Amino acid sequence: MVYIGKPSTGCSNCRTMKKKCDHGVPSCGRCLRKGAVCGGYRDKLDLTFRDQTRQTIHKSNQAKHKVKSPVVATQLVGNPMEAKSPSQLDESKRLITPALSVPITDQAVSFFFFNFVLTDPISGGGHLEYLPVIYDGIARDVALPTAIVAIGMAGIANLQRNRDLLLAANAQYVLAIQLTQAALIDETLRIQDQTLVSILLLALYETIACCSPKSLHIWSNHVTGATALISQFAQQRLMDAVGIRIFSHLRSHAIIQALQRSQHIPDEIQRWSTKTLDLQSTSQGFEDQLHHLAIDLCSLRASVDNELLTDRPTIISRASTLDDKLADWSKRLSITYGIAIDQGLAARDTPNPARVNSYSDVHVSNAINCHTLRILTNELILNTLDQAKGETNVDYQRLRSQHTMNTLIAEVCASVLSFTDRERQQAGFIARGGFLLWPLYVVSAVPWASRLYRDWAITQLKELGVETGILQAALLARVLQINGEIDFLDKDTNGERDI
Repeated sequence: MVYIGKPSTGCSNCRTMKKKCDHGVPSCGRCLRKGAVCGGYRDKLDLTFRDQTRQTIHKSNQAKHKVKSPVVATQLVGNPMEAKSPSQLDESKRLITPALSVPITDQAVSFFFFNFVLTDPISGGGHLEYLPVIYDGIARDVALPTAIVAIGMAGIANLQRNRDLLLAANAQYVLAIQLTQAALIDETLRIQDQTLVSILLLALYETIACCSPKSLHIWSNHVTGATALISQFAQQRLMDAVGIRIFSHLRSHAIIQALQRSQHIPDEIQRWSTKTLDLQSTSQGFEDQLHHLAIDLCSLRASVDNELLTDRPTIISRASTLDDKLADWSKRLSITYGIAIDQGLAARDTPNPARVNSYSDVHVSNAINCHTLRILTNELILNTLDQAKGETNVDYQRLRSQHTMNTLIAEVCASVLSFTDRERQQAGFIARGGFLLWPLYVVSAVPWASRLYRDWAITQLKELGVETGILQAALLARVLQINGEIDFLDKDTNGERDI
């Protein structure tokens, strides 16, 4: 192997034209603008160290023979394809290094469970921590395992910048949709946990493989479909430990969807929230209380934005009361788990504070979520106060909400760093990155945040997309940098992948 310096890492078209490439996935921006087929990217390891064996043998006048690289024999479901050699797999990205003859589907499943399933022993919760129990007890030719394969393939493809593998992942995703649609027709399968979880995984695929604003709309459709499905579940289906965790996962998506669209939480979510309130562990019940406060915020924002509530004093009073409840929840989290807000953060001029929060994955996620809800609550207060300019009695409230918002934005940024500093070799690395999408979006989009913090948050979204392969992060960064907000979720689109 010979080191050949630092060659171009751009796509084949950009290298031919000798133009700078933005390394977009699955196609770079230049190819998209020109409508050209992007030829993809060369492997970084092969670019840096080139096999010179044949040339050396030729120069020494020895017998010529062709040196072949070992190739991993892989098999896609219904579509065989040749994989890259083991030497081409990037160890720094913590991909699952395959042995000879390991099917790509098996590699994808291993990658998925290592990177997307996160169990938090302190809280008893996590991210998709209930999935192994369901996965072990079902056949492999139904929607859930197929969706897992699709997500695993997409995750590997994004980190390797492997366009062919991403196309193969999309084929598995389409198959998962077809299998889910078949399950929805079957009266028995329709009310099983695996079908509901399959739809949630289809939403996760859109987050990982998000290549256009249309993906955000399709993600929202999947959440709406999963919400509609739970109305058909018998009460006992969602009252056991696994069912409660599945419902909590769905409710988190529904809350984000409602906050983004300024909508009320669906009645079905609220009904099941009441039923599961007293059935959770102490730690999970604490998380549940935060979800209920989030539902209250969704209701308040929807009422104001849809002009169902127009009285300014009432709006400010309800928002201030809600902010106090959220602050009290944050204090109780601090007392129980040692998590506190550094009041000096807001006074600093840099979003890179010296103190970085580091604590339990689930609890840091809940802390960030609470801060994010308070940011949105105080944004509502400030927007309402802006309509009452000239009234002297609102000045104190404006200063108080602005100070609170600045402090919370700084705290969110400090907490974000505790995730981004993690080693990618840790299990659940991509799941942790997914926790950051919503808070970074809020910091980037809220107009009351300083330009410095907004730019910093957008940069973090870009880097998050590169480090984790979550393409939605890169899309959000691009749109926020141009428009300052995401405003296309309510637009109709005829997505072929909708459920």
